[in-house]
Amino acid sequence: MNMSCSLVPALIIANNTWPDKLATVLEPLYTINSSYTSTVDGWISSFSKDPTAPPQVSIDFNVGNAAGETWSDLGHNDLDVNVSASRGCFFSATFKENNKITTSYVNASSNANDPQATITMQSFGTFPVTAGQWALNNLRSFPLLTNAPKDLKDPTYKVSQVCMAYGVGFTIKLSGETANQVDSYIQKVNKTGAGGSISIFGYEIGASVTSTSDSTQTWDDWYKTYKSGTITVKPSNNAVPTMIGALGVSV
Repeated sequence: MNMSCSLVPALIIANNTWPDKLATVLEPLYTINSSYTSTVDGWISSFSKDPTAPPQVSIDFNVGNAAGETWSDLGHNDLDVNVSASRGCFFSATFKENNKITTSYVNASSNANDPQATITMQSFGTFPVTAGQWALNNLRSFPLLTNAPKDLKDPTYKVSQVCMAYGVGFTIKLSGETANQVDSYIQKVNKTGAGGSISIFGYEIGASVTSTSDSTQTWDDWYKTYKSGTITVKPSNNAVPTMIGALGVSV
């Protein structure tokens, strides 16, 4: 994984006299452990030989598992954590309405058992990653541009490990008003077609071949099996695995 970098004289940094445009070069952002490539190749080979084989791993959870948890329980200051949508948001839909493309979100129900989710995978593993030369020990002491992205400000972490999985699929069961709301948005996406999509826990399914999608299953094939109150995504033989988690250390 590479990042764009600029070679800037120390005097410019000290005086904060940045030019309008800087020449850039690509440098490693992170480097993953050397065992990653051969391991993933093995996952893909095994899955391709028998894509209908029972999953090796199955994880069940519901919103009640996180009830009463706060960001401080996870080592963060609640005031320093910024998220783009509600913490309980598990579903979003992008569709056309009133001649405009809009995105709507669905948060988890107050019912502790809604939604219920089962995630399955054929293979998974944890791999160490090493930050590039940008990750100096005193990185936080360097000044930031006034217009620097918020992602570069507190809280800041370096990824140290990633958990990757292959042959990932999941089923989500909904009830009551939550099921009705999700179903309404799915119907709008289906009507929209090109440009429409849904996202479940960040996993995106595009409503056409021109839409962004994380699934190799087409929208038409997925929609044929869709039933209100139940969202199922079958494992797909992707060219790359799915990252299901990351561990970082504070900078």
